[in-house]
Parts: sequence; C-alpha cells; structure tokens
Amino acid sequence: MNLHRALFRRSAKQTIVQTAHVIMRFTLTGVAIMLIGTVLLIFDLVVGRTAALVMAGFTLVVVIIIAALPVIVRTNRPARE
Repeated sequence: MNLHRALFRRSAKQTIVQTAHVIMRFTLTGVAIMLIGTVLLIFDLVVGRTAALVMAGFTLVVVIIIAALPVIVRTNRPARE
C-alpha cells in the first residue's frame, strides 16, 4: 500500500496538499538555481565573465517575474459576485 492511499484514508488531504506544496516550492527553487548557474557557466565559457553575469542576472529577473505571476494574477482578479 502506498503512502498516499494510507494518508488519504485517514482524511489527511490537507496535510498531503500542504506537504506537497512545500516540497514543490523547494524543488522549483532548486531548478531555478541550477538554471541560473548553468546560464552563468555556459556564457562564462563561451562569451566571457561580463556577459555571463549580465545573462545570469537577466535569467534571475525572468525567474522572479514568473514566480510572482500567480500573486499578480490573484490581486488583479475581480471579486466574485
């Protein structure tokens, strides 16, 4: 029997969802760090340190904007009637 079914039968849905949310946030943060590091490494080797820092900074800004989109959409959504 897998863990999901065992917890679901005990009405632990809220705990499962919250735990999965936290794990997903940590995972996506790790992916973002790896992406920025990869951009930094490749541009540093191919073009140079200055271009690498500029592109890594640009990638960081894009990641922050993407991460902030759900908050922006939630605050701009009209209230339900």
